[in-house]
Amino acid sequence: SAGGSDWRQKVDVSVLSNAETGPTQFFVYLDRQADLTGAYTRTAKAAKSRYVYEQLTSVARESQGSVVDALEQAGATHQSFWITNAIVAEGGLDAVEAVANLPEVEHVYGVGTGRLEPPVPVDVPGGTTSTNLTTAVFDGIAKVNADDAWALGYRGQGAVVAGADTGVRWTHEALKSRYRGWDGTTASHDYNWHDAIHNPDPTNVCGASSTTPCDDDTLIGGGHGTHTVGTMVGAGPPRAGQKNEIGMAPDAKWMACRNMSHGLGVVPTYLECMQWFIAPTKVDGTGADPSKAPDVVNNSWGCVEGCPPPALQDTLRASRAAGIFYAVSAGNDGVGGPGPAAGCSTIYHPLARYPEAFTVGSTTWTTDTISSFSSRGPVLLGDPPSQVLLRKPNITAPGSSIRSALRGSDDRYGNLSGTS
Repeated sequence: SAGGSDWRQKVDVSVLSNAETGPTQFFVYLDRQADLTGAYTRTAKAAKSRYVYEQLTSVARESQGSVVDALEQAGATHQSFWITNAIVAEGGLDAVEAVANLPEVEHVYGVGTGRLEPPVPVDVPGGTTSTNLTTAVFDGIAKVNADDAWALGYRGQGAVVAGADTGVRWTHEALKSRYRGWDGTTASHDYNWHDAIHNPDPTNVCGASSTTPCDDDTLIGGGHGTHTVGTMVGAGPPRAGQKNEIGMAPDAKWMACRNMSHGLGVVPTYLECMQWFIAPTKVDGTGADPSKAPDVVNNSWGCVEGCPPPALQDTLRASRAAGIFYAVSAGNDGVGGPGPAAGCSTIYHPLARYPEAFTVGSTTWTTDTISSFSSRGPVLLGDPPSQVLLRKPNITAPGSSIRSALRGSDDRYGNLSGTS
């Protein structure tokens, strides 16, 4: 080849070994990345989003052509991204060599897998339902004084929050009226829902590329994505013995993207949702509109294996430049080794490790102490000699035995524990 054996220096060892035996998935990361600093001179969020979208898409359009050509000549399938300038492909060693030989390709990574931070056994028994109906406020909400903010008139009105998770049961009584796609009479899922899971799985209740919001979590927490959206905005009707005002910002609207199947994802599905949030589309994928981007994204997954680190940080930087705030689960890996530092430095996985993420740990609302499972900081980021020590998590709040909506039916609720 033109580059001799030098091209192998640009390829992850795992990709090389997998490609020796047949087609494998790989992540082609280009050296040219968009300059988004101009976004910070714009004050309106819609203007930031539009600027970021135009910069990112033009850089991808201008620089990916030769990579796409090389992949197609090698018979490799591929999916282009613009939120980071990268292409995910599947092909053999000849395809890997063809792209690694191109000067504009910085590195070829493995695709990498991630998983939901699964709910964990609770620290404290019950206490999340009560027969005392003098207040409709659930204990965790009172603990952070959200009800005081409500009394001042701040209930999340005007804000749009997004769930990047297992999907959402949008018809749940605590969520339906807060769904941005519901006008009180009819539903429109355009710009409000995207399904990044495209491979048919006969055991998955949502199928593939679902055109309506759906939560596929039948195993991990009985509706993890529904539960987290409920924690953001949920408010169900009061019933004897139940506190159904479960959401921190009950007057905000929500939208969602499913990026996991049965709680497991891969980097391409995560990137697809993050990209879609910057410029949501109609259900059929057309009509990208950055003005429909959410204000906040709640992110519960961690990339646990073979992650392309610069690409994941690019996506966060792009999102923040577009005016999107990322609230990210710290992880549930806190119960750790012996000694006084037990559980420290247990925020292992992106995105929670990055300075651009607002990383959230868990406390118990009964005792207001850190939950045993909650991952703790600090985080050591980067390579020597330029390593930095980050104080993480950025905030902690009640995460043990939290009552919220579940996917089982339109009036199902339950308690889950975790940093999500």
